[in-house]
Amino acid sequence: MFELKYSFGYDKVSLIPRVKSSLESRDNVDIGVNFGNTKLSSPLIASPMPDVCESDMAIALWNLGAFGIIHRFMSAQEQIKHYLKVYESYAKAGAAIGINGDWQERYDALFDAGCRVFCIDVANGFSSNIENVINYLKKDDVYIIAGNVASKEGYQYLDDLGVNAIRCGIASGGVCSTKTETGILSPMASMILEIAEFKYANNSSAFIIADGGVKQPADVCKALGLGADIVMAGSIFAGTDESPGNVIKDNSGKMHKLFRGAASFSTQKYLSGKKPTYVEGIETFVDYAGAVKNVLDRYNRGLKSSMSYFNACNLKEYKENITWSINI
Repeated sequence: MFELKYSFGYDKVSLIPRVKSSLESRDNVDIGVNFGNTKLSSPLIASPMPDVCESDMAIALWNLGAFGIIHRFMSAQEQIKHYLKVYESYAKAGAAIGINGDWQERYDALFDAGCRVFCIDVANGFSSNIENVINYLKKDDVYIIAGNVASKEGYQYLDDLGVNAIRCGIASGGVCSTKTETGILSPMASMILEIAEFKYANNSSAFIIADGGVKQPADVCKALGLGADIVMAGSIFAGTDESPGNVIKDNSGKMHKLFRGAASFSTQKYLSGKKPTYVEGIETFVDYAGAVKNVLDRYNRGLKSSMSYFNACNLKEYKENITWSINI
């Protein structure tokens, strides 16, 4: 089947204010979002990637009003230790599980430890392989995140299965090589528009999580303005003090931290103990960024400023007031 469609990423979108703003200050803007039974003061989630979110990141983000999901690329015992560290710090976090191997035992143990937000973390969430995992989790009172999907059809599939939030985005991440290995790519801006249009036309309840492609605060502004409910990011957090791993200094004295895709060679080898037969993720370095507070403050300020241009006091008004153009 051939579909003639113009797809575009964040870089092709410009936000153009066409309303007079009456806001006295961007400080009067509320960028908070209800995420499950929690009100976050920032609409950002740290991705469950091996070089992004463990307990230190989750605790720091919670204390700053954001949220983290502890990755699954470790033993179940290690993941539970990280979750308990968060719990004992009077913070909240989610935890990722897969759909193969020890996923059921891992889930049960994390649930017993107190976790109530779970991310079913697979490359292709538009697959029947995910159904039994979703159905197993639905027996408990937990918040279920599933994905990833790249179309309204994928979103509808997971929404019909009754999940609470859906990760939308395939191959737009900075360390994902799916687009070069498979030809599959969902440019984030047009994909969010497609899924958001379906969601609101059908009164669907599942949150749209824009996952991937965030490089600067403008990308978060565009994702939320175009219809996402919340934004998940990896690379912007990977270079901070709170991310796993050590700071590495190169020959010129510049500092970096390691950032690997979930399907990269070393991540797969560590998880399975075997040499992977197929790789769809790369391994690279990101610039050292200091404390995660500095990163989150910058992104929050950018979003608040953008909202003030559109006379939006909250994210609902931002979506309603947003106007934009495509850069051809």
